[in-house]
Amino acid sequence: MANCSAFLQVKVSIVVLEFCGLVRHCTSLHGPAKQATTPCTAATQLRELAHNSAAILDTVMDKVTQLQLEEQKLRPAALSFSEPTKSAAIALAATWGQRALTLSRKLQQKLTAVTDGVAAVSRLSGSAKTLSELATLQLEDINKITANTFATISSTKIKFKVAPKKHGACNKGNEQREEKSEGTTTKPANADEISVVTAEVPAEQTTAGNALSIYGHSSTTGPITGPGSCKNAQGTNIGIKGGIVFKITTAQTHIEAAAPNGPAYITVPAATKIPSDKKHAAELKLVTQMLSDARELEAAAATATTDATYDDTNLKDAIAKTLGGAEATATKAELKPVVDRTTKDLFGEKGETITKTVQTYVKGFKPWKAATGDESKTLDSISDPDELYKATIYYTVKNFITEQDQKKKNQASPSCSTNAEKPEEEPKKMADE
Repeated sequence: MANCSAFLQVKVSIVVLEFCGLVRHCTSLHGPAKQATTPCTAATQLRELAHNSAAILDTVMDKVTQLQLEEQKLRPAALSFSEPTKSAAIALAATWGQRALTLSRKLQQKLTAVTDGVAAVSRLSGSAKTLSELATLQLEDINKITANTFATISSTKIKFKVAPKKHGACNKGNEQREEKSEGTTTKPANADEISVVTAEVPAEQTTAGNALSIYGHSSTTGPITGPGSCKNAQGTNIGIKGGIVFKITTAQTHIEAAAPNGPAYITVPAATKIPSDKKHAAELKLVTQMLSDARELEAAAATATTDATYDDTNLKDAIAKTLGGAEATATKAELKPVVDRTTKDLFGEKGETITKTVQTYVKGFKPWKAATGDESKTLDSISDPDELYKATIYYTVKNFITEQDQKKKNQASPSCSTNAEKPEEEPKKMADE
């Protein structure tokens, strides 16, 4: 369990550092509420989705650690308590350990799908960010000049230009993102709509003088202002009207719950665009699985609390099997009275020994100086695993030595009543402690 948790902690930490910069979110995972109307907004929305999804992994690992810590605190306490508090503490520790292990295993099962999805969303975000820069790629005008000039390539060259952002793509300065540009319609949270960005070459130009066209005139030289600057069937003077090279489109897609092969994002038409529709389909498939698994982890973490809850079903079943054998049940007529009585003796009428007494004792319990090196700390305030480990080992050894001493006394005076026949008293500190 410890090795598994350590491995998961390292892997989760890498994911959170890489994709969300240790951003934590406590809200339910969902897609953007509104449509992105610009590539940068799409990039920002996708970035936030990646962050929120990755943060769930950190939240789940924190919950596993918290459960393990509370379980470890109960171990030295249980070893020092008398019955029935001792049994109640052991039962509660088992409950927290079971929750931690169950959640840890679920995290291990879902980890790859979530990290793959986070990576896919991050790639989509990066693509949108890059295309926002490519949107400025422009072919410059070549003013009308004598056609013979084009015979010498050094005289007239095709030129392109870009307009990179001063503070980087989609940033407005000081590492701050540009404000979002979103539509006005709020989407249902369960739509999981996201925006993706594609690029394509503009449609073929059919009118000379418009963007990305070659034009001619019989006599006029100089800049072109539009179709009126051109003349049909004339080529004495030739020029090129430049313009934006790529047509950048921001499109929306959402998960179709009733898709033939299960929930999936609807196809983003992009047969002549980049990224292609097939590329988007592959990435969005990973996103779909990420959302499903991340939400499952989020729900599991929400229920895996450190509350001292009491469910007597398994406890009564264990008592019944102890009294009546492997096939016995707590509802068996001849066993039910003694099972109910034993359950009450151990855990209280309504489990209050677990839900209240243990919690109170743990908060007030101070391990001996010999156990942790500092007798001023209450067990509830200790979070150092090394201290808790030492306390557990100390009380384990102490109990063993006490039991061995008691056995020797019993053997020396077999006819005398001994402390072994009485409930163990709450621990008292030694005079030198």
